[in-house]
Amino acid sequence: MLTRKEFRALSLEDRRTHPEGQPVSSSTYTNWRCRCEGCREQWAHYVVERKRMRSNEMATGAEPTLQSGHPKGRPFNENTYTNWGCRCKLCTADHAEQARRRRERRSA
Repeated sequence: MLTRKEFRALSLEDRRTHPEGQPVSSSTYTNWRCRCEGCREQWAHYVVERKRMRSNEMATGAEPTLQSGHPKGRPFNENTYTNWGCRCKLCTADHAEQARRRRERRSA
């Protein structure tokens, strides 16, 4: 049986076989870097659920302002738009600006 350090050192192809004695979970996906089908499914489910929870935390009903701030103290930026699901005017504007900058860099 391999240790976690030995398993993490394996190539990606070798990590597609689940490590012995470990549960199929998002924890094994991150800590062991296991990429078996079961751990990948658990990780995908975790990411979707976490994003849904963050979006629910941001839903307050009122439009946040620079003075009132976001719930949970989140900044007004693209990260809050993308990862937390905030669609207030300030986060949407920052997201649009970042997208414009990315397009300019790609076309340069």
